[in-house]
Amino acid sequence: MNPKLSFQPWQLLRRAVLVFACLFLALTGNAATFSGTASISANDPLNALSADAVNNALTVSCWFRISIPSSTNLTENMILLMDRTDGNESANFSYQIRFNIYTGNIEFMARGSGGAITNTLIVRPYLDRWYHVAVVRAQSAFTAYIDGRQLASFPSLNIGNAVGGGLSIGGISGNSRLYLGDIVEVAIYQSALGQNLIQDRMFKDQRTFPNLKGYYKLAYSTNTADFYRNYVTSPPSGTDPATKQGPGTIAFEETDQAGEQSIFDSRKNRGQDAISPLSGAFSWSQPALARPVPGIAFDFRIGYSSATPTTAPADGSLDPYDRRILGPS
Repeated sequence: MNPKLSFQPWQLLRRAVLVFACLFLALTGNAATFSGTASISANDPLNALSADAVNNALTVSCWFRISIPSSTNLTENMILLMDRTDGNESANFSYQIRFNIYTGNIEFMARGSGGAITNTLIVRPYLDRWYHVAVVRAQSAFTAYIDGRQLASFPSLNIGNAVGGGLSIGGISGNSRLYLGDIVEVAIYQSALGQNLIQDRMFKDQRTFPNLKGYYKLAYSTNTADFYRNYVTSPPSGTDPATKQGPGTIAFEETDQAGEQSIFDSRKNRGQDAISPLSGAFSWSQPALARPVPGIAFDFRIGYSSATPTTAPADGSLDPYDRRILGPS
């Protein structure tokens, strides 16, 4: 008998608990959940939420997870972030991060006085999996990072001054290009951060860092006024608070202690100790063959995790999550 296939009853119970915990954690969250019926916008009269007009310096980042019900018929691209409240792609804007429904890719776009740039960030992202995205501009040089890893290719182009007009999160004006999924930790700097700083701040509260102009945590709070707050120590005029746009609701769900522990564990040992990785994966497991023969414990189980890659995603030719199995079942 293969010792890997021999389990005691307490081991089976432990596995059942872990599977339940994975399913439970996948349903809890601490982010703004967009259901495709509303978006968030903020005014920006001082142009603080766009690239610095003098040095053309910018870093914009967030965590996001796409959740599209199978019955949904998408007719427009979905905007995660854009520094225009009117969504005008013919005017100047420093950044637009969107889900292109025609290619299935996450893309970055910008338009300035000297031209425009479009580049793919993630090719066909997994649904219900958390990604961290950061795009940096330093004059004509653009750099993008997915889960803290630099994309292999991102063209340099001098697009000139690209100051937009306001901030849109999860769609435009609550009625177009509306997003389905979760967004959290939106951070906008008028400076170009290096990879070490981006990796260091992925899991930190960023409100006290220099050159930070917009920091919308979009997290659960017992004070509902904090849902749309710009947490910068001294927020630029007009940027605080943001407001909900559109007839629908944006949910801010409270996480539980287990969820907080999973997030903590995901920062150690590359997440190998976490019950549910930071990917926020959907997981299931069920017995395929069980033989409770006295003295011979045998149980064969099958399972699935949305974060377990079957083919490597083309986000810079790097797979942010190593190939792995669900366990020794």
